[in-house]
Amino acid sequence: MLMMTYHHRTAKLLFFLICVLVIGRYCMTDTNFFILRHSINEDHTQGQKQNEDQYLDLSKIVPMDDTNILKKQLRKLTKKYQSRQLKVNGSLPFQGPYSFMENYKNPCYRVHDKVQCLPYFYLIGVPKAGTSDLFARICHHQDVMPPLKKETQFWPRTRFKGASYNLYLQYFNEASKKIDSLTNITENGMVFHYAITGTATPSDFWDNDLWQYDMYNKHLDEPAVITPHHLYHINPKSKFIIIFRNPAERLYSDYCYRRHTRPTATSKRFHENVTKAIKLYTDCFSKYSIRKCVYDRNLARDAVVWIRLGLYHIYMIHWLKVFPRQQFLLLDYDVYRKDRKRSLGRVYKFLGLRTPNPTQWEQILQGVAKNTNFRRKKKAGPMLEETRLLLNKFYRNSSAEIAKYFGEDKPKWSKI
Repeated sequence: MLMMTYHHRTAKLLFFLICVLVIGRYCMTDTNFFILRHSINEDHTQGQKQNEDQYLDLSKIVPMDDTNILKKQLRKLTKKYQSRQLKVNGSLPFQGPYSFMENYKNPCYRVHDKVQCLPYFYLIGVPKAGTSDLFARICHHQDVMPPLKKETQFWPRTRFKGASYNLYLQYFNEASKKIDSLTNITENGMVFHYAITGTATPSDFWDNDLWQYDMYNKHLDEPAVITPHHLYHINPKSKFIIIFRNPAERLYSDYCYRRHTRPTATSKRFHENVTKAIKLYTDCFSKYSIRKCVYDRNLARDAVVWIRLGLYHIYMIHWLKVFPRQQFLLLDYDVYRKDRKRSLGRVYKFLGLRTPNPTQWEQILQGVAKNTNFRRKKKAGPMLEETRLLLNKFYRNSSAEIAKYFGEDKPKWSKI
């Protein structure tokens, strides 16, 4: 009996020690890391509790002058949220409107003793149409302060997985500091902050697959509120740049680039996927609204290839219902490739930036194109002619419609 009591007590002691060790492992802190505790945003206009990252400020963990480490932290957090489970009705309410400071060209406001700036412009599309290269050269302009990361993925994706708006703002913390420090004196003697910042997330233009998780789209069959509505509440004067490409060529480049199709990418397999996708969307259009079909996440998954993305005019119509046409600059990928200086000149003029001098132009235009897809496309082989004919037929009406927004400089591919 005594022996059993002894073993019983020993077992309980061992169990207690194991619990202490396991719990202690997760409670121990290292001098290089912090356990952040979060609070509730009491001033929230909707009076709702914010998620845990509402007050997450990376500057408390990483010195703000160490930009490279800060970029890595943001990249890590973005990946974390992209891999998270979706939150039903977990998106944030409309942000804004803000009272921006008049002596700043860029939309900036003051929070206590800190200046917080939002994007002056958005490069919103389209994927595999030179957005990485274009954005890099825009940011080479002396008056453009780049964000910490080209693509935030906040509006189309991570906000539905728990990422806070405060985390989104941190992509522009460094740019905000630089904008605040760069000034000139106007003719009226006012100190004016002339620099701007922007962002380039091509998914903003077309990706509203998670619309049903938006709190404003409850119990709807198709989305009423999408990305442009949220951006309008933040700043109704935002400017948007979109670079379009021949939709058939864009789709093939995208097919060779995407992780889920790249390993087995061949022109023959591409043709099979395109044939299947055209049938799926044609059937959907015959039964439901185009808006419902192009924002159907399950349909897009079944189609394999992102064929819906080339229906440019559908997305353009949805954006123009929120923002006026004069706040958009449309570019043609083929023209940009042949004459980058001309296209960039249009961009700088649209953004109200100074014309670069010859030395500055040389710096802006030097270097090879960013994020190209030449090797992967070469491995897959050229697109089959029968596939091209199928896609040209599928996209013909949409291409003709998007060409109307270009004015006189209509893309050549819009006439195919």
